[in-house]
Amino acid sequence: MKRVLLVIIGCLIFCTSCIGALQKEIDGGFPDKVTFPKEGGELSLTGEIPIYSICIYYSGNESCHRKKEDGSIEASLDWLTVRAKMGSNTIYLYADPKNNNKGRTLYVDLNGSDGYGEYVDIKVKQ
Repeated sequence: MKRVLLVIIGCLIFCTSCIGALQKEIDGGFPDKVTFPKEGGELSLTGEIPIYSICIYYSGNESCHRKKEDGSIEASLDWLTVRAKMGSNTIYLYADPKNNNKGRTLYVDLNGSDGYGEYVDIKVKQ
């Protein structure tokens, strides 16, 4: 009986470590959710994958990145701007201040390769 119990505990520990590794692979080391204060501000996030594409979206509205002359990419929608150096693993988020106490939410979609790479989705609230 003790042997069976040890095998079950060992399997549970192994499965937990696999799930943690899979989650790390899916989110690319970026957080799932970011919250800005009412005053807005700037925030930098560093993950584990290089960024080649940025889109911001909500309820059918979407804005995807534009390439800039300095080699960076930038996407803006409503109150949020997201920038990154092409191929860098750091993104910069800039949120405008809000004028009321009503919460607002946008989603940032990052692509980790130049075409068919790993996708990261970050919920941005204010």
